Amino acid sequence: MSQQTKITLTLSLIALVGTLIYPHRNAFARPTPAQSSALFDGRVLDGKISLPGPSLADTPAVEEEVKRRAQEPYLKTFAGTTKIEQGAKDFEVRAGLPGSFTRPGAAQKAFLYRLGLSSGLVIVDKGAVVGHYSGVAGEYAHYTYASVMDVNADGLSDFILSRNVEDSEEIEAYVFEMTPQGPRFSGATPVFRSSQRESDAYVATVRPGSPPQYQRDCYHRTGEGQWVTQATAQRPLLENKQPAGFEPKLINLTATANPNQGKIQVALDKLTAYADVGSSIDYAHPRNPGQRIVAADPTLRLMELLDTRAAVYAHENATKEKTDHNKSGKYALSLQGLTRPEQIRAAYIKRTRDSLGGMSPY
Repeated sequence: MSQQTKITLTLSLIALVGTLIYPHRNAFARPTPAQSSALFDGRVLDGKISLPGPSLADTPAVEEEVKRRAQEPYLKTFAGTTKIEQGAKDFEVRAGLPGSFTRPGAAQKAFLYRLGLSSGLVIVDKGAVVGHYSGVAGEYAHYTYASVMDVNADGLSDFILSRNVEDSEEIEAYVFEMTPQGPRFSGATPVFRSSQRESDAYVATVRPGSPPQYQRDCYHRTGEGQWVTQATAQRPLLENKQPAGFEPKLINLTATANPNQGKIQVALDKLTAYADVGSSIDYAHPRNPGQRIVAADPTLRLMELLDTRAAVYAHENATKEKTDHNKSGKYALSLQGLTRPEQIRAAYIKRTRDSLGGMSPY
């Protein structure tokens, strides 16, 4: 047998063995990464874009839900002196958006509404209200445009809500990722900015995943001229300049398994002397499984902030001495060994009751 024949047979044998051992090697190939999708285009989102129309058949159910909730005492307290109910003429459904909001695969609709000085979202499933998230009267309440997209690829539709900043021509977008407990604020990004003859517009895209991969391009124009590229591939896209507990919120008014977010916020607002006490958890870098659970749950975030402030309040009330409010970690509830949300909720409820007594929302 020649040397060339031996080499050919050896290579053939190697190929055969490889086929037998790895008959489905393509099945192990990495999945094709998700394609980037447009998040928003500030060049058209500057007041010249129309909102998707709501379903007229669902509007009465949405209006009844919103006005009924507006009468609840704790929500009125949360809104302070601001009138959140102004009568039928001040109620408006601004948009209707299809998606899967409370469970993956559901054919649901989300309605962006405005009532007086507040706005929010109502989720309807086959004519029944299954979710209501209120941005009560305040700085972040007037969302004027909404779109939905599953940015984190978990099967739930997430919200991109836009608003004018302090009645100016500047527009910002707020991303709320949906969770089983309700929308969780992920960050904000500019959409459109204008000053006399100069304007900047931003075009954002996202590659859905965990975590989502965002990218933003900036365009500039003078007067009504053409948009010209100014900067590309800007990162990070989303920013959260607010300290923990002070970021924009959509209060879950339909939660049943969790304590009521609105009542927790009312209790927080009553501790005005402790508003400078921040969260005891670094949400970007949770240190144990319990902290990771809290970081992912909007209600537990509120409960943690209230519990920490209540602990500082109780300490100062007992000792009659003022403590350093910047060192909230000293008063953090230990979450070691707590691995389920219900365990953490029970722990926060117990200690907050001990700290606040009759002022506790639980």
